[in-house]
Amino acid sequence: MKSVKLNILEDPSNRLIADNYGVLSIPTLLFLCHGKPVGQLVGLMSKEDLESGLEDILARYRQCLSQSTELRPKYVF
Repeated sequence: MKSVKLNILEDPSNRLIADNYGVLSIPTLLFLCHGKPVGQLVGLMSKEDLESGLEDILARYRQCLSQSTELRPKYVF
């Protein structure tokens, strides 16, 4: 898994990337699998809501990896 931070306020090219993925608010956590969104978390939230959202998104990410024929991992966590 790779993590990337984009500051859309400082770099216009980052704003274009955010626009392409439909990011309308900051902060936004966008999760991709093979370049396609599998979920996003928007705005400030409680620790419990963040954990619940991450669990849901990670389940969808695992499903995406298991269905992929391109880069099938040696293990799925």
